[in-house]
Amino acid sequence: MGRQVGEYMKKYVIGFIAGILVASVSTSYAAFEEKTEAIISKLMKVKINGYTAELEEPPLIVNGNSYLPLRATADLLGYHVNYNDEEKTVYLDNKNREYYGDKQVYYSLDEINDQKGNLVVFIRNQVSEIFYNGEKYPFDPIFDYYFDNISEKNYFSEQALSRLTPKIYLENLKKYRVNRAENFISRY
Repeated sequence: MGRQVGEYMKKYVIGFIAGILVASVSTSYAAFEEKTEAIISKLMKVKINGYTAELEEPPLIVNGNSYLPLRATADLLGYHVNYNDEEKTVYLDNKNREYYGDKQVYYSLDEINDQKGNLVVFIRNQVSEIFYNGEKYPFDPIFDYYFDNISEKNYFSEQALSRLTPKIYLENLKKYRVNRAENFISRY
């Protein structure tokens, strides 16, 4: 009887192992048979802080999830993108860290309107918007805007103005530097 139990257990164990092998093979086969649906959506609009962003590459939709090109999206959000091939790592650095430094460039609203026309600013109760070319664009009043109390003039950062569509070409305008610590503005 002990021999019969031993034979039965041996067959049971072999059957159990064979079952595990069949199950794992069918599971891995099923993993290869998974269907993925991907759509390049040229019709999808991307809005960032209320303004429509123009991306060079259209968004990709995979199984209902939207994927945006990293470099273009990061640039619109105010980030530098760097890729380290050795580490296989993407680094995103916030451009806003430079806003209070000497590298940030500002332009006079009066000079923009004299040469380029029709840029209107609206600031009220923490709602800050630029109206340009019939569209409204939000801006950050802390980083993107400076009001000079002495001259009573408005200045906007190059980053804020670069988000406008169509873009304002600023090459012929004077550049200014803001010193927030001492509360004054000077030529760049």
